[in-house]
Amino acid sequence: MADHIKLQVLKALTAHLEGITKTNGYQHDLKGKVFRGRAVFGATDEVPLLSVLESPAPLDGFYADEQKTLRKDTLVLMVQGWAEDDTRNPTDPVYPLLADVQRRLSDIVSLDEGSNRPRWPGVYMLKGLISDMDIGQDAVRPAQEGVSAKAFFYMPIRITLPVNLIDPTEKVE
Repeated sequence: MADHIKLQVLKALTAHLEGITKTNGYQHDLKGKVFRGRAVFGATDEVPLLSVLESPAPLDGFYADEQKTLRKDTLVLMVQGWAEDDTRNPTDPVYPLLADVQRRLSDIVSLDEGSNRPRWPGVYMLKGLISDMDIGQDAVRPAQEGVSAKAFFYMPIRITLPVNLIDPTEKVE
């Protein structure tokens, strides 16, 4: 059986973020270091790393259409990233990681100036899985007991995707 459309989106997003590598022109290597649904990381986890979590409470979305078969969902995700601490300025190393993630996420929605065509057609709207994505304002935080053993950032992203209620594994065109 195929994956639910939301899981397809999460897998595609994870794979896209794992493209943050030095060979691709970024400051970090995140191949194999992007996780879905993992909220807890310890002091021994090797950084940098990212986690993509679904919001614990969904937004009030749109209900199904007149035929009760199609719905436009809003999926709110939290992208979190951890970097090595600097002893004097603990959050400083998080900012370059944040910049890499923002740049990589922008590939999904970027249009060429003037032409209104996708800048990166191969990843635009996660290859048609989603219909829109908004990148929210981030926050960078130092390590804090009971929260994180290392400095980190978090950034919400809001994804709009059509869902076929008859077959929620099917991509809606």
